[in-house]
Amino acid sequence: MHWAISTLLIGIFMKAIVAFGFVSLLSSAAVLAEDSPYYVGTSAFAATGGKHIDTIGAGLALQFGYRISPNWAIEADHHETLQKLKYSDDTNTFCCGSGPEFDVNTTAVFGVFRTNDDLYFKAKAGFNLQDSNFQNSLAPAFGLGGGYKITPNTHLELEWEKYSSSLDHFSLGIKFSF
Repeated sequence: MHWAISTLLIGIFMKAIVAFGFVSLLSSAAVLAEDSPYYVGTSAFAATGGKHIDTIGAGLALQFGYRISPNWAIEADHHETLQKLKYSDDTNTFCCGSGPEFDVNTTAVFGVFRTNDDLYFKAKAGFNLQDSNFQNSLAPAFGLGGGYKITPNTHLELEWEKYSSSLDHFSLGIKFSF
């Protein structure tokens, strides 16, 4: 079990490096941006679930945002699962019985509040469209997190997002203003 978690974390880390490398190509424009209201970001995430999900999924996310004021923004994100979750249902009432693997991809729009400091707090609420092998649904979503302004236009963020009653995302990402 420990080797599986280690392998998962290494896989997430390697995929995050690739994603961060891609987004860092955008940083040359971000460095030139002076107080731009637009930002883009990427993150690596781990997805966990309630009592019926017995594995941790992993994936990458893209975010696009527009800062309305120093503290408020509108943000859209898409999370793409790269490592499937596994469902276990002892009562055999869900779909296919015990153990099917599935992807859960989410696309969400949030209203976001951030404190305006170098080390900041972030809260967001909105709606997400959840797409999985079993169902598609539109539901409320919310998240909490924090970040650090590496430069005025480059931010490192750590977040927890709740996408449904049984799906949580924990992510580490980087955002660039452009």
